[in-house]
Amino acid sequence: MVNSSKSGNGLAVNAARQRLRYRRWAVALAALGAFLLAYQLGLLSGPLAQAAAFWPLLLILLGLSLATGRVALGLPLPSFAADRGDYASAHLHLAAGLADAQVSAFVGASQLAVGLFPGYGGPRLQANGSSATLILDRRATSPFLTGPWTVSLVKGLPWSFTLYSGVGHFKLNLRDLTVTALSLQAGVGDVDLTLPAVGQGEMSLRLGLGDLTVRVPDGMAVKLKLAAGPLTHVRLDEQRFIQTNPSEWVTPNFSASPQRFTLSLALNAGDLQVI
Repeated sequence: MVNSSKSGNGLAVNAARQRLRYRRWAVALAALGAFLLAYQLGLLSGPLAQAAAFWPLLLILLGLSLATGRVALGLPLPSFAADRGDYASAHLHLAAGLADAQVSAFVGASQLAVGLFPGYGGPRLQANGSSATLILDRRATSPFLTGPWTVSLVKGLPWSFTLYSGVGHFKLNLRDLTVTALSLQAGVGDVDLTLPAVGQGEMSLRLGLGDLTVRVPDGMAVKLKLAAGPLTHVRLDEQRFIQTNPSEWVTPNFSASPQRFTLSLALNAGDLQVI
């Protein structure tokens, strides 16, 4: 089960205030539309007709108000919390569209994940036997709510990831998580990935335009398979990695290490660095 607001009377009141502000803006837009329609039909006269002549200015002011609404109106993204349940593993499916996304770990006894998501209904949680899939999708977001999506995932549970973005940045701090697999596809934006400190698995990251940074914790063995475009600048720690063929690098004793990840990295244009 996913709750769209955290526990506590204060947070519940805050969520109610957010919904009230959102409804007020909806009413304001409808009223403006009715006012302009009446002007076009010639139903206004006197001062009202004169005021309606400045309708482009009204639209500009309304657009500026909406663009700065999170600051001026105090509209933070709604919070959510997903129940921990008895799941033995979990999967995060995140399709951000045009938003930035941040993923990290947290210690939780009763919650599978917590975070911020621009939809008052919250993310969707699907159960499949002993496994759970947490779905954050741009199609479930609410208009005029913008800002980075944040997801904190419970430690100690095997996680896999499917991540998509059209235009936006990913900041993925997976150092304290148990990760079995990760697939990321992004069009334009930067990706900053910190690998888990322990465990084994495979990851595939494909980025069109942007900077791709992979941070490798001490003690983690890595095999890199690179597909770099002609406009990609690759930077690797040559003291840490050994080149085994033109597109593959590996840390010493990779096959024998109990902590190891295989990364397939593709970048058309930008900076690619592994540190």
